[in-house]
Amino acid sequence: MFDPALARNVAGRQFRRADTDRDERAAEPSRPVEDYLRNLAGWLPPARASARAVAQLFRAVEASTQVLQADDDAAVAEAFGQAVRLLRIGRGAAGDVEPLARVLACIALACRRRLGLWPHPVQLAGARALLAGELAEMQTGEG
Repeated sequence: MFDPALARNVAGRQFRRADTDRDERAAEPSRPVEDYLRNLAGWLPPARASARAVAQLFRAVEASTQVLQADDDAAVAEAFGQAVRLLRIGRGAAGDVEPLARVLACIALACRRRLGLWPHPVQLAGARALLAGELAEMQTGEG
């Protein structure tokens, strides 16, 4: 026979608290102005990456790849780790393309070495959007 109290004790304090908390409040009243403002962003047309921004990112990735071309796989992996750390501490913000270009260059170089494929500029732009926490919609065949 299964003892639910034993499962709660094994799962820990957080589970017990979540298991016993119940939302017993009444439904919140309708607030049309707040609902409108909260949903406004969903009604706006999606932003598009400009051709200039995509080309700039692609040139930066190619330049970073030229620097990494002569390195072996271990050195490329180390450069990837360093660039990811720079992105995590916020040094790859909107104006600073270099850490992001270094990350994408390492990935593109690994794809070329292992698969014999090089990503297209729109694929790099899609990766930039995803890394920024945005949604990326691409035409069929581009992803």
